[in-house]
Formats: sequence, structure tokens, C-alpha cells
Amino acid sequence: MWDKPYDPPAAHTERSLTIWFGPAHPPRPRLLEFAEELREAVRNASLVGIPRVSRQQKGALVSYVRPVFENQRLHAAHTLYADCGAHNFFQYMHALDPWLRGREFLGLITCRELAAPVAETFQVKTVRWHRIPADFLTSQTVARPAHFPEVYEQLRAEIRPPSRGALYLVGAGVFGKVYCEWIRRRGGIAIDIGSVFDGWANVRVRDRLERRREIHTLERYRMPLERSARIAAFRELIRLYWSDSVPGEEFEFLLAERNSPAVRRLPAA
Repeated sequence: MWDKPYDPPAAHTERSLTIWFGPAHPPRPRLLEFAEELREAVRNASLVGIPRVSRQQKGALVSYVRPVFENQRLHAAHTLYADCGAHNFFQYMHALDPWLRGREFLGLITCRELAAPVAETFQVKTVRWHRIPADFLTSQTVARPAHFPEVYEQLRAEIRPPSRGALYLVGAGVFGKVYCEWIRRRGGIAIDIGSVFDGWANVRVRDRLERRREIHTLERYRMPLERSARIAAFRELIRLYWSDSVPGEEFEFLLAERNSPAVRRLPAA
């Protein structure tokens, strides 16, 4: 899927392709078309989540983030980078509440059936749910119709922000990055919150959702918090769950109020 001179190991590429597309991959020309759409989505994004440096140094599956970004020319002058867990930080500090509460319109792109509870929790007048299949790793079944290319192309035609600045929350794996780009081009704003949707739907497909169940629920937003209380809650959770596993410099950066969630230029590996 990636061009020379740098390729991730073939086994890692195959693992990702199976998660995204299931055991039967689309024809190579179609994959290459999607790969270019994905590159453009990353280049045009305002904020890109990447693994922190300590994870790049220790984790085999993310050790080649920087070479891929360099060789695929994914970095743009305007790009800011955040820890790839930023969507979880949004959840921990109730950051989504002031962004969502009382909106006239909210778009959701997810496999989770959340339109009604999200509308009720955040008092949103109109929620538009674009339903997608769960990925193969989660469902262990081949979706019909398939997410790609059938549902993917359907959404290409369907996603139409009703007004400039219309907000969408997206949780669609690798395809979600391209959906965010379509929304941006059409005048909307998209935030990829990924597995936050799983927590809201009480679906425990990740260990951390099971271990800290109460942190990830939609019910956390039943009682809105002032900004100072949200920041305090965020700091306490970071201290409680990450102080022993995150290197000191990165831990202090995560705690910095002005940078929460941590946002910076692409760091040196």
C-alpha cells in the first residue's frame, strides 16, 4: 500500500488491511486510490493524532511513524500533532460537553446506535446518523454491504453538512480520516473520537474500556461541569492512570493546561 523507499513490514501491513477490509481485500487499483485519499486527508487535517515518542520507540507496530510521514510527505506547514489518545482525553475532561450541548445539528458517523441518547444527553435538536458496519476485527464477520467500497461510496454522496461549521463526530477507523476530509471540504468540522463511541454504547472491545468503565460512559455528561472542574478532573485521571507508565517529560506535557490535550509539532524520535 505504501510506496518505496520505506515500507512497513509486510505482516504489519497485512494485519491492518485485514482489520480495515476483512480477509478479502479490494483489488489493488482500488486500494491505491483509497491510499491517495487517505494521504490527502492526513495532509489537510488541522490536528493529527500520532503515538507519543516513547510508544514509537517501544512499540513495533508504531515504530515507523516518522519515516512513513516523511516518505509519504504527510506533514504540512499548518499541521499540529496530538497524542493519538487525544479523543480519550476529550472524554476524561468532559471537553465534548461545551462543543456539543445545545447544538442545532450534529452528525455522527459510527457503527454504534447512539443518535437518540446523544441527542438527549447534549440537548441537540437534530442528530444525523450515518451508519457504518463494524470493522472485521470487532465483529469477526464480513459485513454486507461491505464498508469499502459500497458504504464508503454511499457516504461520499450522503455526507452534506447542512451549514458552514456544522459539527460531526466520527468513529470509522481508517475510513474515518477520509470522511473527516470530505466534511472539511464541504464546510463542516469533523472530530475523530474513535473508541469513545464504544464507551458511550457500553461496548467493551478494548481492555481499557473494561478496566475504567465509569470514565468512558455517556452518563458522565449528565452533569455538566465548569471548565475549572473539567481541567481538575482531567489532571487527576492522568495522575491516577498514567503517572507510572508515561515518561516524566511527556507526563508533565499532558498535564499542562494550555496544551490539554497535548498538542505540538511533530517531535523528533
